[in-house]
Amino acid sequence: MGSNIDILKQVADYCSLIHSTPGRIRVRVSPKIKDLQNEVNLHKLDEIIEKIEGIHSVKFNKMVGSITILYDNHKFPQEIWHDLLNGINLENISQKINQIKKEYHANEFK
Repeated sequence: MGSNIDILKQVADYCSLIHSTPGRIRVRVSPKIKDLQNEVNLHKLDEIIEKIEGIHSVKFNKMVGSITILYDNHKFPQEIWHDLLNGINLENISQKINQIKKEYHANEFK
């Protein structure tokens, strides 16, 4: 597995679905995610996620331990989120993110 896939898998292992509708997902984040601090910069995670083209906003609610992500459902169909939370098809998810990054950078210079 590549580093993007490893990071996706590591973070997803600490998340569980609360609610999902097309364009919005809310997940519970286990407090044990702090165990990843040496491997993943958790303080920058929301900034990294928001930089992905197709992600509109990321809101962390530290009081209840949840993340709400608003996203473009055409770029990220609901199935992708469910696969991510279940730790399956991570290679496809990583490829999708890389494809969106390339499209974004190509359009940025037009």
